[in-house]
Amino acid sequence: MRAKKIIFTLVVGGIGGVLIGNFILPFLAERSPFGLTSFFNIFVRPQVETVIKETKITIEPDFWRALVPQAEKSVAVVQYFSSSRALISQSNGIILTNDGIIVVPLNAVPKDFSVIQVFENDKIVSGTLLASDAVNNLALIKIESLNLPILAYSDLSNLTLGQSVLLVGKRIDISKPETYIYDSLISEIDGQVLFLDLEKGQKRWPLSGTLAIDSNGKMAGMVQISNLGHVFVMPYGFLKNILDDYLADRT
Repeated sequence: MRAKKIIFTLVVGGIGGVLIGNFILPFLAERSPFGLTSFFNIFVRPQVETVIKETKITIEPDFWRALVPQAEKSVAVVQYFSSSRALISQSNGIILTNDGIIVVPLNAVPKDFSVIQVFENDKIVSGTLLASDAVNNLALIKIESLNLPILAYSDLSNLTLGQSVLLVGKRIDISKPETYIYDSLISEIDGQVLFLDLEKGQKRWPLSGTLAIDSNGKMAGMVQISNLGHVFVMPYGFLKNILDDYLADRT
């Protein structure tokens, strides 16, 4: 009788494990925020990678290069200094309005900064922190500039697994912004959030805050790095939400 109970327990436990591993956890992993911020993400990514190998869509480098001159005008470098003018941190940011509102990753904004300096194309200007969104890791910076270039928004419903997305960022080279570009592939789509695969050897640390554009040169969103090291695009809808909330609070 005791042996039968042990066998029954093992059988039921085995069935339960199969159900949890193959149905329940993958279901949770596909629902935000599980797909973004927890270990459940490991249950869905291998399946996505298999799809990519079958549907990889490549775009010639010359095609991308033709889109960069317009896209790079909407990218700024934002630096944060201490009261003693020591550089604490810096990141890329995307210009959202032609009167100088820029969105940046909130985790790049140090708590103890004193001065914000922004490289906006060929100008260096001071910035002011306007608003923050801790849930989506976003912050708004304001600079006193007019007639700034902004990009049209991409139709994210047209983006598919395996499709190329170009990442456009800037870094400071002898007090002057220098543009760099990374090609990437969409490896997973969670709602409108795009997870990306980079080419082997590409560094991830410069990507936070960079601009992601589609093959039409339109803004897909801003690149962020998750706590698990995954590279993903925060879609423009989230960027627009923090901007709209800030503008609504002013009226």
